[in-house]
Amino acid sequence: LALLQRARCHMGLGEYDQAMDLAIRVSLKGEELTGSTEWGAATAYTANRLLTEIIAEASAAGKELSLPPDVLLKAAIGKMASREWGQAVRAFQEVVKASKTPEDIKPYAIPAWMKIGECYYRENKFLEAFFAYDSVVKSHRNVDEQLAGDAAYYRYRAATALYAATRDPADEELKKKARSSFAGEFPRHPRSIDLQYYEGADYIADGDALMAAGDEKQAKELYDLALNRL
Repeated sequence: LALLQRARCHMGLGEYDQAMDLAIRVSLKGEELTGSTEWGAATAYTANRLLTEIIAEASAAGKELSLPPDVLLKAAIGKMASREWGQAVRAFQEVVKASKTPEDIKPYAIPAWMKIGECYYRENKFLEAFFAYDSVVKSHRNVDEQLAGDAAYYRYRAATALYAATRDPADEELKKKARSSFAGEFPRHPRSIDLQYYEGADYIADGDALMAAGDEKQAKELYDLALNRL
């Protein structure tokens, strides 16, 4: 905590590089101690929040900081932790831009795209979330098959939420394509069980709507389909 306060002193003096170095040191130490001490995660969170403040203040002062993607990722996570979804999206986009080498893709660019999708989802911007996850599936499958499978699954969840919100036939088709893509391309992915669960839940919801409309026959068919999934 003393190092963080010292970092704030440097920031107040306009010494942003020194402030950044101290905040990064504390963030790394907090991550190292997360799981073994009660304050490790809290320390990392506080340091990451400070990183976002340093970057913002330096930018406002006209000081351009040339930051590597790992630092930008920490700062973006700090924005996300405070539920500043829109600002977090922009911060994660900066991580993607800064990931310029092949070595940067797996540790920084892919996690950033996944977080962009999550932020959009939490803002109920389901179509934007869909395309963020879609970027990982289409562009980075050759880098990490497991992460691409995760993205394909969350792409399906985003399409499902989109259709639930709009009930647009075009969005229903998008949902079906996303489901087919995940099931067909990643049949052994651990999330396959979750897929069956959510499909069952969707059948139940649609069955409930038919019951409310007085169509017990079709509702029964959907409930039977749900039983086959759950």
